[in-house]
Amino acid sequence: MMLGEKIVQLRKEERLSQEQLAMKLNVSRQAISKWELGDAIPDTEHVIRLAEVFNVSIDSLLRGDLKCQPTNQGKCLPVLIGMMVIGLVVSFMMWVTFKSFMLVTIGWVIQIVTIILFIVIHEKLTYKEIYWIKVSSVWLIPPFIVKYLVDQLMIFYPKARPVIFDLIVVSMVYLVISVGVTIILKKKSTD
Repeated sequence: MMLGEKIVQLRKEERLSQEQLAMKLNVSRQAISKWELGDAIPDTEHVIRLAEVFNVSIDSLLRGDLKCQPTNQGKCLPVLIGMMVIGLVVSFMMWVTFKSFMLVTIGWVIQIVTIILFIVIHEKLTYKEIYWIKVSSVWLIPPFIVKYLVDQLMIFYPKARPVIFDLIVVSMVYLVISVGVTIILKKKSTD
């Protein structure tokens, strides 16, 4: 199977139009059409991006005789997110049990070591994997960091206040930060 036929097949499997694929690769629709018809071939940078978009190895994309074997994307991502959730639960249990931010750092260490190991083990991460690592980090690491910072800022508000007030402030700051950063990451991933 020629490269152009492979691009058509993979584009249809991903349910992408030529226009949508062109937008993901920052090329014109006509360039995609020429590649698919075999009138032109993509340069190295675009071959790499095509492999990432279609979640296949570059080798299987270029060699028409090989079956398209998906890369390992998505197989370890649930493990990463699970370990980050475990780190969050450990942080929560340490806070509930001991009310100590020093012990909460045990959960942070679990989360950060998990991310580092994931990146080291998977040297060739796709853009989707990197995106989901960033998004899960934004949502799972900051809760206690935000709580600590809000507690430090509340020192300057010495009046008695209900506990629910602190919880609402922490939740609002956490949501604003997490949603804001997620929106920024989403915009960057579509560029």
